[in-house]
Amino acid sequence: MRWREAGVVVVLTCAAVTRSSGAEAVPALSSAEVATWVSDYLRARADVVTGVDPGTAAARLPVSMTGEFAARTATALTVLDAADERYRTHPLAGHDVADLDITVERTTVSGTSAHAVVAERTMLHFTAAGEQNPGVPEAEGYSLVHDFELAVVDGRWLLADSRPRLAPSGGPPPPTQADHRSGR
Repeated sequence: MRWREAGVVVVLTCAAVTRSSGAEAVPALSSAEVATWVSDYLRARADVVTGVDPGTAAARLPVSMTGEFAARTATALTVLDAADERYRTHPLAGHDVADLDITVERTTVSGTSAHAVVAERTMLHFTAAGEQNPGVPEAEGYSLVHDFELAVVDGRWLLADSRPRLAPSGGPPPPTQADHRSGR
């Protein structure tokens, strides 16, 4: 499988971090940290559908994940890889590059938990596009909003969950959003 890694663009627009007025001391949570963690997470998912081995993609995941979330993510990467392998059986299918644009829209902290709303715009470039395959589209893209949950564990912030906001009847999810929990 051919692949080349494209860069991730992280934009921090409207990245307001709001703290609760609770007396419990928690470590500071910066929008830049959240942006890095979610970008690494979404990059790993996109990498798998561009031909990167799920184990290699998982090795690049942020160390800032709870054990449970890291295990679920590793399983999801395996599910994505299997879906990608089925997709690549067609001679004109498959992706070799993913361009991501990630925007942390807002992060709200409440005690030892936090919620981040993240907008993702991804462009997946087809492997077979080019002069040798006229008429094959060069890429497909999608925009998706994610809800990320964070938690303080052993005195530090960790990603604890991610849920893409998929329309209930809006068709199939984007190629990077296979999920082992719901069969999507």
